[in-house]
Amino acid sequence: MDNRQTILAISPGTSLLGFAVLRHGVLVDYGVKAYMWKWSKGKSLHIANSVKKLTEQYAPETVVIKVADIASPSKNVELIVAGIEEMAEKKGAKVFKCALQDIKQACCNGEDTAEELYATLMKQYPELSFIEKLGLNGYFYYGKMFEALGAIIYYLSEI
Repeated sequence: MDNRQTILAISPGTSLLGFAVLRHGVLVDYGVKAYMWKWSKGKSLHIANSVKKLTEQYAPETVVIKVADIASPSKNVELIVAGIEEMAEKKGAKVFKCALQDIKQACCNGEDTAEELYATLMKQYPELSFIEKLGLNGYFYYGKMFEALGAIIYYLSEI
């Protein structure tokens, strides 16, 4: 594991965007950005601006993007992913992509439930255990953040 770098991981969606930042092996930030209004050019720009702020704030050497497992993802999500890639490359960051199945394999030996992924990551990062107390609503809201954090784990297992 390369603990010297800053890694920003993003799990994009059209309503929720999860992110996690690992710097020198320490989880320094994580969260979810919510965009609950109808898709529009303005929404697309708002999402892009949020990602730009994260890349400016953390100046990551690597940006890891969780991409859809399915053969034909939403065109809007594809646009978001393309925008993240472009922004990362302009900042000189390496881009790495992975799917949810990759994340589950790296974090919980391929167990196919989201709950197993969440439990595994909360054990590894106890600061996230507050989410367990929120119940199903917390898991739903923070699901994208768990995917982003899992994407970092997968990336580190591959380098």
